[in-house]
Amino acid sequence: MDDPTIASWRLHNLGLAAMSYPSATAVVDGLVGIQAEQYAHAMWAVATRTDGVTAEEFSRQFNDGEILRTHVLRPTWHFVRPDDIRWLVELTAPRINATLTQLQRAHDIDAATLESSTDLIGSILSEKGQLTRAALGERLRDAGFPDERMVVMMMMMFHAEASLVICSGPTEGSTQTYALLEERAPGARRLDRDKAIAELVLRYFMGHGPATERDLAYWATMTLTDVRAGLGAIGDQLDHFDHGGKTYWHGPPPPSPEWPPTPRGHLLIALDEYHNGYQDSRSLLDLEGIVPGRTEKQHRDGSGRRADGGRHATHDPQGRGLLRGQPLSWSRHGRTLRSGEGSRAPGRLPG
Repeated sequence: MDDPTIASWRLHNLGLAAMSYPSATAVVDGLVGIQAEQYAHAMWAVATRTDGVTAEEFSRQFNDGEILRTHVLRPTWHFVRPDDIRWLVELTAPRINATLTQLQRAHDIDAATLESSTDLIGSILSEKGQLTRAALGERLRDAGFPDERMVVMMMMMFHAEASLVICSGPTEGSTQTYALLEERAPGARRLDRDKAIAELVLRYFMGHGPATERDLAYWATMTLTDVRAGLGAIGDQLDHFDHGGKTYWHGPPPPSPEWPPTPRGHLLIALDEYHNGYQDSRSLLDLEGIVPGRTEKQHRDGSGRRADGGRHATHDPQGRGLLRGQPLSWSRHGRTLRSGEGSRAPGRLPG
């Protein structure tokens, strides 16, 4: 086993080569969560893993609640499925909250303030339905929360998400809204902690493997103790091998591994799972020892070389251009997200 083979295997499992997912919801199911700090960027990340999802189709599924967006896994937004949102938040929120304690202290935000704001946010949304963050902010100020600092509002909304009170609502034009989680995901599963750990461990390594214990610990803000407990609980459902002093866990190998994989060119956002889904073994993506996506110059002069001998390509869905090294061939994955009329524009996200 070598670095290029592992990188190729990941391309397959992540839906970027040979295998693609049949729908946007299948992508989120298969990878458990997709980082969605920037909504349009994350929409592109989902679409690159399908054979043809339009912006309109994705927006419909998101607005209908088939895909939700909340702070989970790490202290940032992720797309998750409604069936998974409750147990994922319950499992990962405690450690995520702990990482934000210093930020709360720095801005003099105490626990009592967050608890009372969460109760009030729930009451407001029960009465008004979905609201944008700006609209919620106005109602919080009317109710006696005068602090208009962005970081305070952010912490209030984060606490309400981590408390399983709110999650994403349907968009209003291009603006995100919040809604009650119990209304957006009334059938969300509940799992006890041990079962939740086991399921997350299995699904992460099936969708992201081969990967290491520390990759998962980073990705889901878990302790190594919990990761190892999950590996013990799932028995022989995963296999593993040693490479470069690390142990890599994985599900079944691709049916017919090939190198280099086709297509050779992939338009990936900076926070794509192919890069951001790992930490401990992220460096194996780059045979030249350059951290992928480090600088704009590396993309432009071609020094951000992929492990398969191709080039990294960072796509800006807002239409501000494409940073790329040559040679780069456009792939069907790079043209997946298109307008309802069927026009394809790799350099710009339609809609």
